[in-house]
Amino acid sequence: MSHAGVLINTFTVAKDPEQKILERLRAMARAAELGLQQRSHVQRALVRIEGSGNEPVIRVACCVDAGAVAADVTAAIEQVLVPGLERDLGVRFAQRRLSVVSPRAQRARAA
Repeated sequence: MSHAGVLINTFTVAKDPEQKILERLRAMARAAELGLQQRSHVQRALVRIEGSGNEPVIRVACCVDAGAVAADVTAAIEQVLVPGLERDLGVRFAQRRLSVVSPRAQRARAA
């Protein structure tokens, strides 16, 4: 391809299958994170999917409002979010690491 008398080489670098899988996992984790942050009472959420495509590990950390019931948010993660991601991935998570904390719980631990 030339442009104004300059030769421009264009090429694409083929991504290996594992890299494509990791990119897909990151994109799905980000979408899940944004979805969690839209829930009422969720102040912050962090979702990471790590490991391999065959044995992914999910990490979810949420900070909820003082008025929220952390158990309700945990149940939504365990019963809706994680199974939905597993269905979309076509594989079960090898490990699930979930953490939901509220300022109330943090104050109780500090006292």
